[in-house]
Amino acid sequence: MSIRSSVILLVWLAVWSVQAQTGTFKGSVRGPKDAGLKDARVLVQSSAEKRWLATDDNGAFQFTDVKVGEFSVTVEKAGFDTRRFEKVSVADKSTTELDVTLCAGKCVAEAQWLQNWALGLAIFFVFAIVWVRWHKIALPARKLLLARVRDVQGRAAGLGDIVVSELERMAANLAGIDFIELLLWCRGTENEYYKRIHQIELQLLDDLAEERILAQLATTRNRLAQMESTTAISLAQRIDEEWKLTPPSLPKLRALLAEGQYFLYDAADAEFSEFTSWMNKAVWLSVVGLLIAVVLGVTAGRVNLLVLGAAGGFLSRLNQQVRRAKVSTDYGASWSMLFLSPVAGALSGWLGVLLIHMATVDVELLGKVFQIVHWDAACQPGTMGAAFLLGFSERLFDTLVKKLEDSIDKKGGPVGPQGPTQPTVGSAGASPVVPTFTLDPKVGLAGTVVKITVERMGTAVIDEVVLSAGGNKLPAIRPVDPKLNPFEITIPAGTPPGEYDLTPRAAGRDLAVIPKAFKVV
Repeated sequence: MSIRSSVILLVWLAVWSVQAQTGTFKGSVRGPKDAGLKDARVLVQSSAEKRWLATDDNGAFQFTDVKVGEFSVTVEKAGFDTRRFEKVSVADKSTTELDVTLCAGKCVAEAQWLQNWALGLAIFFVFAIVWVRWHKIALPARKLLLARVRDVQGRAAGLGDIVVSELERMAANLAGIDFIELLLWCRGTENEYYKRIHQIELQLLDDLAEERILAQLATTRNRLAQMESTTAISLAQRIDEEWKLTPPSLPKLRALLAEGQYFLYDAADAEFSEFTSWMNKAVWLSVVGLLIAVVLGVTAGRVNLLVLGAAGGFLSRLNQQVRRAKVSTDYGASWSMLFLSPVAGALSGWLGVLLIHMATVDVELLGKVFQIVHWDAACQPGTMGAAFLLGFSERLFDTLVKKLEDSIDKKGGPVGPQGPTQPTVGSAGASPVVPTFTLDPKVGLAGTVVKITVERMGTAVIDEVVLSAGGNKLPAIRPVDPKLNPFEITIPAGTPPGEYDLTPRAAGRDLAVIPKAFKVV
């Protein structure tokens, strides 16, 4: 065979081998009520080629001689939403099918009416925060303080005109309505007045009769003994020692009463100051988060994901409020979480769908189960359901981010030498891995529902959780469903304020002791 013939044969074989690596891609495009859409545009694009065609009268399409590999598919039609699919693949001499359903009209995720309603809802939410904070938190707190001022006014006539006029000024300011306070409460007025009222009440102790001193000292001693503080317990013990003397020294008892009351007032002032600080932070976070959500919706669309995430956050907090134990007063602390939950849910739902899309389509870090969530299909049930769940579960978004971090670490390979895998709790081995526990929230009132996330738990199941402080243990708390992770416990009603160690137990033994894991306020 001549050289020319050999070259021709090789070229023909090469062309034949390339042409042989093709397949068929077909499917249908349907609209409302499963009707086929005519003249819908179907675009197939890869690094090697870019082709498009229009669907027939029945909404069907078919590409032949599609080169083997992965490609993206875009389906669009005037008056309908656009769908995009990444990493669709076809094999040699095979057929790949894809059936697509388009939303009639403009997709609800981009509909102008939804954007208008969502913006109106955001504006209403801001006004609701201002109204609730003033009428349900600020005014009740001010009325309680005003009643305290009126009470002190009736007993402070002997302290001089300066103190009397100061109390009158406090009462007038608390009874009036300040527009700036309405918008920016709290700016510290209540904190200042509580501090000053307590100072005046300490001065009034100098004029108490002996029987009043003994009565108030007994109450003060009991309150100090119940506090989780070494200073408070020491004061209670000093009162007991002085009381046992025969006869007790009245000046010393008066001094101990003043010292004990000062400690109690200082603790109460610190608690109220912490509450107002947290309330201001919660409102600030809510407003800033709401602005971020509005900007995301305006610039990147998918407004329905924001609304679904907010609905999930609201429903989650609603369920927790139904199960929440009744408390005498929480200074409005529970309202702060009602402000934050819808905003956090909206951002978690929107950003969570974006992360899932990125991790399944762009970099393939998550499994196939997440492929029902698609950024360019915000109207599909899988995507909308994921947005709602991400908003509803306060831990799901964190779990998703952690899963992505773990997948990235695995993709990047080990850093440094790796030792043998350690056995988990409940497995054989001399040194089992100690599980870790994360609480959400870490501060709350008696009756708060706490979610506990467990890491490195193995096959063991939490039977009960014990709270303890200062060597005193509360009755064991059984989880609502110990098989869940995170699982939930409810801080018992009547639990005294203080910081508590937390000890999860499984099969009759302590798994870990978490010092000062939860603070009851």
